[in-house]
Formats: sequence, structure tokens, C-alpha cells
Amino acid sequence: MAKTVMKMPEEFLLKISRLGNKTDEIIPKVLEAGGKIVEEKVKSNLQSIIGKDTKEESRSTGELVSALG
Repeated sequence: MAKTVMKMPEEFLLKISRLGNKTDEIIPKVLEAGGKIVEEKVKSNLQSIIGKDTKEESRSTGELVSALG
């Protein structure tokens, strides 16, 4: 399984700390909304490049794109 490390800008962390006791409620919603944006962009980029400029005709089934999420 892949491992990811994310470093947040200090300004962002400071804003999060101001949320007080609602942090645990708000952060998951923010991350999910941001994740949807990233997922859509990754899928779009992947779909636009699969099979492009290949020597042989693409045999793409769409399985890779549909596996993202």
C-alpha cells in the first residue's frame, strides 16, 4: 500500500486551530470536498492522455479510470 506524507502551510494550520471545538466536525467535510475536486481533475487528466500518441491502437477498457476514488 502506498504511503503519503502531507505538510500543511503554517497559515492554514493557524486557521484550523481557530475553529476551536468544531475542528473534528469541520475538517472531514473540508477534506472530502477537496478530495472530490482532486479526484475529478485526476480522472479528467487520465482520460485525456490514455491512448494518446501511442504506436498501437489503444486497448483501454476504462478500468483504470473507474478504479480511482
